[in-house]
Amino acid sequence: MLVAVAGLAFNSIRMLLEMCDYTGNSSYEAIGQAAFGLGGKILTVLNIFVHTMGGTNRHFRLLTFVVVFVGSRLNKTLGGRTVRVIVRSIIKTID
Repeated sequence: MLVAVAGLAFNSIRMLLEMCDYTGNSSYEAIGQAAFGLGGKILTVLNIFVHTMGGTNRHFRLLTFVVVFVGSRLNKTLGGRTVRVIVRSIIKTID
């Protein structure tokens, strides 16, 4: 399964680079517009946006898991208020 996915990814990147050479465009949006017009450009932008939001969402879920895991380990040390202390310290560093 992993080899099949790697093969498909390789083929997809190869075709993308071929289309970049063929059309003279160097971005996903420009290739989408060259292939399908304005609708292709809009769909390409939406696709990139959805993938970016999915990755960001996954990152925050992982961060939440790590905070809760570490907080549960330190719960006895900070007297039961670990998660609040960790989240507040993260928010202070972001500001």
